[in-house]
Amino acid sequence: MYKKALQPLIDNSTVILIMGTMAGEQSIAKQQYYANKGNLFWKIMFAIFEEEFSDLYEDRKALLTKYKIGLWNVLQSCKREGSSDACNYRRNDKRF
Repeated sequence: MYKKALQPLIDNSTVILIMGTMAGEQSIAKQQYYANKGNLFWKIMFAIFEEEFSDLYEDRKALLTKYKIGLWNVLQSCKREGSSDACNYRRNDKRF
């Protein structure tokens, strides 16, 4: 099945860019990075910065912005089954 990457979470203040391969099924469906409840990314980020954890995506994006962190995928799109990283792909070639 053909999958299209999420838009980058990047702005002019971004200093650190965390790159993933491609968003998983749940992330694509919700249009949210690391949306799978089993993924510990957000819990780890809140813990690193000693901030109170939030399930709200707007709070999560605000945390990244506060610490000048951006998120983006290496792939622009791919054809794959489920959330596997094994796929036919098209890489992102956008320059910042």
